[in-house]
Amino acid sequence: MEKLALSAIAYYYKSDQDICDDYELDSWVEDVVRNELAWQDEKPRCVPEKLTAIDQLIS
Repeated sequence: MEKLALSAIAYYYKSDQDICDDYELDSWVEDVVRNELAWQDEKPRCVPEKLTAIDQLIS
């Protein structure tokens, strides 16, 4: 399963800049942080509000 995830990420994202430029990913992360993780107390619980590197998708 990990190999599949890593290969999918590598297919779509060749650099950290690709992560920064992906507005759909950015919107999804913002939605998850605000509406799922931090909806009660506005604390994102160790999840960045914006992804800026491929490593953040893997970890």
